Parts: sequence; C-alpha cells; structure tokens
Amino acid sequence: MDFSSLVANWEQRKLALMSQEEYSDKHEMIPELQHVNWESLSSIDWNSLMSKLFELMRHEPPTGNPLLIVEGHLIFNYFPLMQMFDKKYFITLSKEECWERRRVRIYSPPDPPGYFDKCVWPMYMKNKKEIEENVMDVVIFDGAEETISILEKILNDIGAKQDT
Repeated sequence: MDFSSLVANWEQRKLALMSQEEYSDKHEMIPELQHVNWESLSSIDWNSLMSKLFELMRHEPPTGNPLLIVEGHLIFNYFPLMQMFDKKYFITLSKEECWERRRVRIYSPPDPPGYFDKCVWPMYMKNKKEIEENVMDVVIFDGAEETISILEKILNDIGAKQDT
C-alpha cells in the first residue's frame, strides 16, 4: 500500500488524540529556578488522564476502526497507561535538536534561564533510559530522520495491525 492510499484509508476511521500536556496541573517547584518542573511524572494528573482515556475507549465510532493516539514525553513511564497501548513509538532527539525545538516554542509561563539544562534534558535522558530498559515492544525512531519518513513507517505499521 502506498503512502497516499494509506492516509486516505485512515481518513475513513475515527481518530482521537490525547495529549499528556492537557493534564499537566500538579506543581513541583524547583526552588533555585523558582519555576515549576513540568518534566516529572508528578506533574501530570494521571487519574484525570486515565479517566478520559477510559471514556474515549467506551465509545465506539459509527464506522471504521478507531484510532486513539496518546502523545507525551512521559506516557511510557507511567505503567498503568503504558500497558494499555497496542503500539508504542518513541522519537529520540539529540540534545542540540531538543534545545532548538524547545527554544522556538512558546510556553506560558516561559522557561526561565537554566530550565533546559537543569530539568528538560536530564529528565528526558532519565525517562528515555527507563523506556529503553523497561518498555517492551516500543519502536524507537531517530528524530533526525525526516518527519514524513517516520510518519510513513508508523502509518504502515498501524495499517498492518488494523488490517488483521
């Protein structure tokens, strides 16, 4: 199946997207930066996220196979959530690329100077290591690869599962 027909096939299915960021509301302060640490497991309201996930899973779409995408940098580090996934994809980034992407995003409140080096990168490396050591069947992609290539591989993989 080529890429365009694969995308057209997925457009016929019900798609729901959940973002971990929507459930970031707990506050763990970093005293020396006087800023919230948004990179830790404790920064997410996992109960609310799981409740919403169960609610979405209870409602079958009128036609086609459902596709529920849950995205976030901590989703594989929270075991009750991680064990629910049929497919798992993790995209890695170099420190330089992560910094460049982070630098151009607009956050409210903005990251204070030093937040990336104090929190973002160390927590990314810690969580990545936990994923590599503890998460079975995760497909890891190099974020330096072209985005369209990664997307095509994921859609092909999902398509293969959905067709079985």
